[in-house]
Amino acid sequence: MAPLVFASVGTDHHPFDRLVGWLDDWAARHRDITVVVQYGHSRAPAVATGHAMLPPSRLREYMADAAAVVVHGGPGLMLDAWSSSRLPIVVARDPAMGEHVDGHQLAFVDYLHHQGLVAPARTEDELSGHLSRAVADPAAFACELRVSSTAETARTVGENIARLRPRRRVIRRGER
Repeated sequence: MAPLVFASVGTDHHPFDRLVGWLDDWAARHRDITVVVQYGHSRAPAVATGHAMLPPSRLREYMADAAAVVVHGGPGLMLDAWSSSRLPIVVARDPAMGEHVDGHQLAFVDYLHHQGLVAPARTEDELSGHLSRAVADPAAFACELRVSSTAETARTVGENIARLRPRRRVIRRGER
């Protein structure tokens, strides 16, 4: 069975044609590798297998089976990759290229890289190098990061927000 590379650009309405193009170019040079791309609102790949959208369960199945998982700089897809025991290869959307509204993905990916939680790819050559290494040695992009369930995370966030909420003091007429 051919190794699998799975990529997702997410569901943001901004196209991410740059990443789809890089993946398609890599797929054209590596015809013995199965490359599947969830391309969202971007152009469909010409060589790789493309899906505009995927149900979350299918997306996680692809991630679990993949030698390499490539995602944009959104935290949801990174969480899915970690939950699938994959170190995500991340290409952040660049607002200068019309891929997003601001540079928060660039900053977020840089921060996570310094924590050892992602393999950033800022150029097509970096992406190609990561993909080639992952296909040759899938264990190099395996990770054992514990990720909380969505319900557990929501409960914890809610509890922390409640602790931060300022207490209101009602001032009655004549009090100061």
